[in-house]
Amino acid sequence: MSRMIHLLLNVMIRILLICMLVVSAVLVLQRQPVPDLVQPGFSACDLPCWAGVVPGETRYVDAEKTITANIDNIRLQFPDFLAEVPTSQILDARGEVFGAVFEDRGMVGGVRLDFRVPLWQLLEVVGTPMCLQDSLMGADMHTYSIYWQVDGGYVMGIVLIREAADWRLDQSTASVFIYDGSDPCVGSSAFPWQGFGGFNPRRMQ
Repeated sequence: MSRMIHLLLNVMIRILLICMLVVSAVLVLQRQPVPDLVQPGFSACDLPCWAGVVPGETRYVDAEKTITANIDNIRLQFPDFLAEVPTSQILDARGEVFGAVFEDRGMVGGVRLDFRVPLWQLLEVVGTPMCLQDSLMGADMHTYSIYWQVDGGYVMGIVLIREAADWRLDQSTASVFIYDGSDPCVGSSAFPWQGFGGFNPRRMQ
């Protein structure tokens, strides 16, 4: 009898040790920092600032010198087309456009960045979104705009979805917008964010 009790105690101790190891591993993983956004300009300041530029606070005429002071081998130029809103294209060292800066009443009104950022990373870095809006782009492409409010400014991630299976946490954005303006979730067709798993793209097709 005593031998059976001894065996049971050994089994219980082993199970307890395994549980403690699992809990410790989970706690260590939870303490791991979220990987920083590695695209150019994000290391200069925290959102809704990018490369030293804060929409609604930075003067449009100061945007170029502010951005070039924080990112090497980059330049801004006005586009060749006639834009309703004054716009400067952001070009890399090869002359390829990877974004734009928009003017609003003498200030930077917004910045568009054609960066591919995994959706899971935006959710970790920026936090819980405010709302999500669907737009049909072509016959078989949906554009999902995900909105965050950060320190008085707004961040929007654009995700292109062809089918419901494309709605995944590792899906990357086509563009990221940082801008100053009115609440995008009020008076629009956007619906409140209900969690990543709470959204089913099939409902909107």
